[in-house]
Amino acid sequence: MSAIWGIIDFDKKIITEDEGHRMRKSFDRCIIDRYEESCQDNVYMGCGIQYFTPEAKNETLPIIEDGVYFDADVVIDNREELMTKLSISDKSITDGRLLYEMYKRYGKDSLDMMRGAYAFVYYDSKNGQADVAIDCTGERVVYYKRDGSRLYYSSLIEPLRDTETKSDINGEWLTDFLSMDHLYMVCETENTPISNVFRIAPAQVVTFTKKSIDKKTYWNPGKNIKVKDYKTDEEYKREFLDIFTDAVKCMIRSEDEISVMLSGGLDSTAVVSVAAPYLKEQGRRIHSYTSVPEKGLKSNDGGYNINDETEYVKSTAKYFGNIDTTFVDMPGMNAWDYRSDELRKMEMPYKSVQNLLWICESMRQAYSNGSRVVLNGSFGNTTISFGDLTLYMNQLYKEHRYIKLLKELTAFQSTFGYSRKYALKQIIKDNKKEIVLNESEDMLGHSYVRIEAVRKYGSCKRLGQMTYNMEKSFVNMDEYRKSMIDYKAFRQIGETGMKHSLATGVLLRDPTRDKRVVEFCVSLPISQYVKNGEDRRLASVYMRDIMPPKVIKSTQKGKQSADLKERCVRESDRIIKEWLEIYRANMNNEFVDCAKAISELENIQTLNDIREYDIVRHIYTLSVIEYVNNIRRTL
Repeated sequence: MSAIWGIIDFDKKIITEDEGHRMRKSFDRCIIDRYEESCQDNVYMGCGIQYFTPEAKNETLPIIEDGVYFDADVVIDNREELMTKLSISDKSITDGRLLYEMYKRYGKDSLDMMRGAYAFVYYDSKNGQADVAIDCTGERVVYYKRDGSRLYYSSLIEPLRDTETKSDINGEWLTDFLSMDHLYMVCETENTPISNVFRIAPAQVVTFTKKSIDKKTYWNPGKNIKVKDYKTDEEYKREFLDIFTDAVKCMIRSEDEISVMLSGGLDSTAVVSVAAPYLKEQGRRIHSYTSVPEKGLKSNDGGYNINDETEYVKSTAKYFGNIDTTFVDMPGMNAWDYRSDELRKMEMPYKSVQNLLWICESMRQAYSNGSRVVLNGSFGNTTISFGDLTLYMNQLYKEHRYIKLLKELTAFQSTFGYSRKYALKQIIKDNKKEIVLNESEDMLGHSYVRIEAVRKYGSCKRLGQMTYNMEKSFVNMDEYRKSMIDYKAFRQIGETGMKHSLATGVLLRDPTRDKRVVEFCVSLPISQYVKNGEDRRLASVYMRDIMPPKVIKSTQKGKQSADLKERCVRESDRIIKEWLEIYRANMNNEFVDCAKAISELENIQTLNDIREYDIVRHIYTLSVIEYVNNIRRTL
């Protein structure tokens, strides 16, 4: 696994080592184990190798052979399968060499054969063509910029800003970011907050020549879906467990310590329920990191949300016997004071102010404890623990299976205690409701985006289409299957994970987002997710025999960073003052309606007077202002 950066001149003009070294400087803030560089005529390639796998210490990148220049950031999961295809018996072969040999033999067809986390550049100087691609679920990232006859590429945005042509901010990206009054950061997959700097989308390969750019999506299991139709649940269970178990095991191919971000919920517990026994067989332990409230700020409220998941994690650790727990409470820290550090790492405004603080701290601690791989289950709500009761009932209604519908309503009434009559009325109402495309400005919610920017960049059209697609997926299983292949979500999760990986020196892997797991889940009938009074069935039913009973039986949902508001409230006077100072100093910002934000802040006494998401909104809105100012100062 590596960070990569480089320059290719399609006019065959010479590139100097100084130009390459300037790009490399941006990576000085990353935790890199070894640097490798090559500068030959019109091609410069750089690689910052990180030792995540046993073979990485022997990695030789870039590869230059027979007029081909190859640079890669790669961890391959299905090594043995690919070695068999290539008739390679040397098990010490590095992932970079394996990816190179696959692409040299099979070209773009190889991309659908590979599983893992990767981004690479394959330039054939004989035909003047460069292919740049990333893995199908976007675990790794590569950005690029065309500047005259040159292609610049990099794992970070910063090296691409200062080329022959300097890049300003991208108003469309920033306006869309602010316009979405929720935690989505992007409504497309290729733009960045810097103009003329783009990124390769998940499951995309882009071919560059002197005169053209050609883009291709090489993986989309949400298209032409063939729904599985097994005779028994046991067949579904067997296939799911085989795939998910192998996904977890493939991702912990490391000689170093293994860590996991563990909550009291189904997803991360499902991951550790495979990883812990597997490591135990090898006489190894696994380290867990859990977000908990700072002492004295907030405790379990006894309601639906579990604000402190300590007891669930301790129960899981006791159940498996080889988990060393660490509870991350970060005394004295808050999301507002941390935002400058996070902006530097992310290289763009971000919205998940609730979680990034403890996630990055956990990764730092994992690295200090000797881990180079950290597991999580962040995509599990979409795959292994998906279970939407309303969607299931709507599907039965649409199929006119009314007797089955009534039986299921009775079963779930017994489980959850809701009114069957009320639920049936709601189902009928949902199915009569017409979903229409709304591109009006009322979709902006309570955002502090400047309306002039929204109109200038046409944000409502993009947001309207995204919202329309989401609403369809809430009431129709066929539409939901398509939404599971959400390249925007893949992009956002992957971008965040990779930036933190570079900053902390550990690799974040999520088996719930494994290619085969996603493909399997897309092909399931909805009754595999919800039926007989049971929801989230892949994890809660099919993994019942191997998961801790306390987690399986829980009817509550954990809330990580549950004390986000309280951490800020205790600093209310200072934080509100700082917010107002920034807004007032930037009244002419072209993206943020500072006057609106100020008028609302002036009407409160403390941050306790507003909701948690209002605090989040202010933090990410102010991060846009600071980001714009930082970029403009360097132009």
